[in-house]
Amino acid sequence: MKTDKLAKILPVLTAVSLGLLCFVPATAHAANAIRDSANAFGQAIGLGNPDIRTIAARLIKTAISLLGIILLLMFLWGGFLFMTSGGDDEQRSKAKNTLLNAVIGLIIILMANSIVVYVIGALTTATNAAGN
Repeated sequence: MKTDKLAKILPVLTAVSLGLLCFVPATAHAANAIRDSANAFGQAIGLGNPDIRTIAARLIKTAISLLGIILLLMFLWGGFLFMTSGGDDEQRSKAKNTLLNAVIGLIIILMANSIVVYVIGALTTATNAAGN
């Protein structure tokens, strides 16, 4: 009974396997063609061919810039709360806490930026030294 099922399934599996083996080179060729056309399009519109390290550095710098904008908004909000407290101790302490948190955030952002600059510089130096 099992051999009958195997005898029926085996030719189908063989045909599918051979068909897939014939399909793989065509898929690889199509992937290369897509990559080549995407690279040509990118160079035509001036994107260039950046390294993965450059892309990572740009993403990290963009994230740090967005954090800087949030930090500026925190400083503005804390200053606004402080200026409009009108002698209310609770409002003034809330404003001071907001400004203190903004200063702590500034320190964290500056330290993160320093670490990113150091790590990217070290990776660039190490990979360029190994590549030469």
